[in-house]
Amino acid sequence: MFLNSDLYNSILKKSGISTLFLFCSLLINFNTFSQIHNYFDGSKSYHYNVRYIDSCGDTITSEKLIIRSTGKRWIFQPFKQKAVDYIFDTDTSDYSGYQDPEEFFRKKDQKYYKKKNKYRLSKEETTGGYVTDSFFYFHPPRTNQYRFLQYSVHPFFHLRSLNKKHDEYMLDHVRYIGLGRFIQTFVVDSLGKRKVGNKTVNMWELNVESKLKPDTEYYKSIQRFYQSSFYALFCVEFGFIKMYYKFENGIKIEFDFVKVEEI
Repeated sequence: MFLNSDLYNSILKKSGISTLFLFCSLLINFNTFSQIHNYFDGSKSYHYNVRYIDSCGDTITSEKLIIRSTGKRWIFQPFKQKAVDYIFDTDTSDYSGYQDPEEFFRKKDQKYYKKKNKYRLSKEETTGGYVTDSFFYFHPPRTNQYRFLQYSVHPFFHLRSLNKKHDEYMLDHVRYIGLGRFIQTFVVDSLGKRKVGNKTVNMWELNVESKLKPDTEYYKSIQRFYQSSFYALFCVEFGFIKMYYKFENGIKIEFDFVKVEEI
């Protein structure tokens, strides 16, 4: 049903709402929502403090990490995802305590260090991400001490949750050939207004459980090794404010948002 302008303005006046006020409110909401659509346009970098905590509870590394959008197409899905650069600032004195959770890569790291007397570290990694009218998503870092994040929840937010106080959904499309498929259950709750730096934003809380549905008997016997939980805070202005991973084997990887900078 459509209202003519006179009737529309009459209703607004009776309810105490001016046309200008309503227009400004809609404009603010639209501009706020559109910010997440500009996440991958190549204009910003997002800075985080990141901790890697081992299964004994010791903080092995604490470093600064930058997520830099490029605005370019990601080579592996050029018609869907935009390229995202991870820029690492790893303290190698801390990194000496890192032990990869998988034996194959642990031996590979040790062999590399023995041969070259330095760690098998990358200073930068390029991956992909995208945003649509329905989803916001990017790959987590999957190199250096963050390699194991490929087996957990990827930063994902269903934008329908922006219109809900509480939301629940499941993802089961993440699959690794030979390993199995991951079943991930999302619980999302609105936290209302929260401060991020000097800005007040609407915040949402995510609690996610990720479990492996294994392909083989071998991985069935060790499937708990790949189980993890994901706690996160999300807002449309900056994306993910916190990303806290906890694996069943005791490893924790924690991202805390620091600031955003124009590129």
